[in-house]
Amino acid sequence: RLLADAYALSAKTREELIDVALRAAQGEAMQLARRSRHATTYLVRIAAEPAHADQTSTITAPLSKPKPADARDRDSAGASVKRDLNAGEAAGTNQSSRHFAGAELELFVKLFNPRKGVARLLGAGRRTSALRVASITEQLRARAFATPSLLLAAEESRSQRSLLVARRAEGELLPFALSKARVLGLTRKWALLSALGIEIARLHQAGFVHGDLTPYNILVVGSGPFRFVLLDHDRTFLPLFWRRRRQLRNLVQLGCRQFDFLSKTDQLRFFRAYAKACGMRAQRLILRRVNAMLSARRQRDLRRLALAAKV
Repeated sequence: RLLADAYALSAKTREELIDVALRAAQGEAMQLARRSRHATTYLVRIAAEPAHADQTSTITAPLSKPKPADARDRDSAGASVKRDLNAGEAAGTNQSSRHFAGAELELFVKLFNPRKGVARLLGAGRRTSALRVASITEQLRARAFATPSLLLAAEESRSQRSLLVARRAEGELLPFALSKARVLGLTRKWALLSALGIEIARLHQAGFVHGDLTPYNILVVGSGPFRFVLLDHDRTFLPLFWRRRRQLRNLVQLGCRQFDFLSKTDQLRFFRAYAKACGMRAQRLILRRVNAMLSARRQRDLRRLALAAKV
């Protein structure tokens, strides 16, 4: 289905968007952006048009000849998405937008692998990964958190494969932003870390836990006041149990990577801003707990590296 942000694009650009999704689902070669155990992400570029434009947009990313696919699956998937497209136009959901005029639209196409084994049994009857990410993203945006703009979500019920198309978000990855801030002075770096602590505290106070809150899943926008875009919401959720421990695990995920330009004092400044925004009283006790969890995480990673070296 096409998501709300897709209707700021022209009908022809939305057709291109659907075509990109179908080509990715058929296994066509695209520019690889990232590969993990659970999903594969591609980067595709198309010419963007606002909803009121009539020009024809074209795919600019190199695409190879499509692999043979089941025509029945292809036709049904295309018809389903086009029905959504026509329904949206009939309902008058098109919105004019100057944001896309004359620009190239960079898209991330994420293919989620089907669940296997026990995970497939436990996930029977549940939404696929793409639709779940679309849902949690809508909830985050409703609470004023910046996330990548999602344009299309699709699933194949028979195989449990799913696909998500999102616009590339603007901003600079947190490690690069911190490295630049160090050059510009300690005051700027500390302001960035304090702002980040407040933003993560706001996320946790809203009840969310990010599934993979590493520094490379945070974009920094602006040069003060700083704004943040949180990426990769495959495992972001609203926990019902053990919320505090899971939120502290997010702090461990942020702190487990060591950088030359980030000292322990810098990390402490981030934590103090986080704790103050959360209204924590026993800051030292919680800090000890986070440090213990962080040490355990690093020891576990070292053991894994030692086992990999032996193999």
